[in-house]
Amino acid sequence: MESGPLSDAAFPGFATKVVPYLNIMTRISGHPHDEMLTEKGYRGHPTLAFMNVKGEVLGRPLDRSIESFEATLTAINDYAKLTKRSAAGEKNLEYQTFLLERTLSKLRGKKLVAAGKALKGLDPEQQLVVDRILLGVEVDDLILMSLRGPEAVAQAGKRMREILESGRHPDLVKSANAWSVLSRYGEQIGDADLIDRCAVGLRKNFSGDKRMVDWATSLEKKASALRSKRSGG
Repeated sequence: MESGPLSDAAFPGFATKVVPYLNIMTRISGHPHDEMLTEKGYRGHPTLAFMNVKGEVLGRPLDRSIESFEATLTAINDYAKLTKRSAAGEKNLEYQTFLLERTLSKLRGKKLVAAGKALKGLDPEQQLVVDRILLGVEVDDLILMSLRGPEAVAQAGKRMREILESGRHPDLVKSANAWSVLSRYGEQIGDADLIDRCAVGLRKNFSGDKRMVDWATSLEKKASALRSKRSGG
């Protein structure tokens, strides 16, 4: 994260709105708060979470970016207000609750999908938002699936391509992992056009990241070599 959000020029400004706290697990017997990570139900490092003064987790950002940090902080305040409205007897708050609980990572994976499918009485715009969120869960699942081997890459890549071409999940193009699945699939089936499309996607969405630009260049070379081989050049 040091090279990401913590190095962002906007981070100092965001930090004035919260009390930054860093907990390092030492595995030293008797070290204060050494079990905090597991006590909060987390396993991986680093883990980001927003807590109140009592140490209760209020939410986790969806992404490691200042934009996501800001969205999480706003959602925490909105969720507190929504909870009060619900306690006061206000009805038809399910859609707003779903969106906020998703932003705060209170709903994830299968629970998020189940909650989304359970929503009733949505207008077309709301349904579109929910559909995109659920499609995002599928994209995440496909990314993990692709790590299981060549056959999984073929299955995940084919479906990922369908989602990309449908345009139903606009945020897919912002995922480097999604482009990874698509490029590996393109190489597997020998599709130079798909490989080039991945290169274009990386350049367009990660223009400021040298690693991504270099990756795009390597994909362009692979696509060019594939075309040359096919033409007998």
